Amino acid sequence: QREKLLKAGCPGEMKIVSKHLQAISQYDIDEYEKAKLRALVLGYFYVYSSDTWHAIDVERNFEIELKVKPYAFVGKIDTLVTDDGCGLAMLEHKTTVTSLEDLNSPYFRKLSYDLQINAYHMAQFLMEEELEQTIYDVIHKPRIKPKKLTAKAAKEINDDGDYCGVTLKDPELVEVGQVETPALFETRLWADILENPRKYYLRYGGIKRTPAQCVETYEMLNGVVEDIVRCLKTGSWYQNSSACGKYGVPCEYMSLCCGTGDPSSDHWKKRKGSDISGEHNLSVSRIHTFFECQRKYYWRYVEGIQRNWETPLALSFGSAFHECLESFWKSTMKENEDE
Repeated sequence: QREKLLKAGCPGEMKIVSKHLQAISQYDIDEYEKAKLRALVLGYFYVYSSDTWHAIDVERNFEIELKVKPYAFVGKIDTLVTDDGCGLAMLEHKTTVTSLEDLNSPYFRKLSYDLQINAYHMAQFLMEEELEQTIYDVIHKPRIKPKKLTAKAAKEINDDGDYCGVTLKDPELVEVGQVETPALFETRLWADILENPRKYYLRYGGIKRTPAQCVETYEMLNGVVEDIVRCLKTGSWYQNSSACGKYGVPCEYMSLCCGTGDPSSDHWKKRKGSDISGEHNLSVSRIHTFFECQRKYYWRYVEGIQRNWETPLALSFGSAFHECLESFWKSTMKENEDE
């Protein structure tokens, strides 16, 4: 399979998935990050080109009424898939810098009991479309960086129009010591993905929830709403100081909690939220924030403000990749409908 793909030429010549790469151009990230995304998306499509799972729905919104009116639990499922002889499964896409080699790492252990899985299984259970399992579609974000061309690499490019065993499209003359162009960087990464696909892509499935666990989750969500309503009535939003520097990064609302910042200043702007946001809509991210720190929940969801700064690169990278996968799965769903 690797030889077949190498003969196909450089990523730029692979037209079959070009329409799924369009989302990348919409994001304000540098050309090397875009090159990284293109290689990673192309690798995903080819690794799973013979996949027998097919999409039933993509980016499905749901809303579950809670006991405390008018609150509801809302969410968006990445992809619902099935296969011959299999029930309904939820395919959740994740990008990570964590190695995919150790399934016993804290990252994978957390995935198995994540609150989102509990809540989404519960939602499907209450909508009478019970999930057989959740499958995590985990993609490793490449750690490879642009490098200077060696004499051997420069000769290969200039003489044969090849780089890392891949035929280049419209090769240009290069010099020894020159830093790889985004196109050359993309080609080298593409070759590494073809050589080591297991390093970049992993399906981690078999994650199940029983009806009893779904009911327990529903009761837990109602308990969270009761706590939120109590905070709203009393105006007491307790601060969890242990979360102020989580992962060594100061909380964005720290200055407001300390009284040194002004929420009406230009340092802050109103949060837009997603298409499922709402004053009485409870999402997994809102629940996590409330568990982490009630004061943070207050600033983010009651006052509805956030720092007026640029979107972090890691978030833009993940969002762009997610959009490409969404495009891919939607196209396979349409193909199945046409059949």
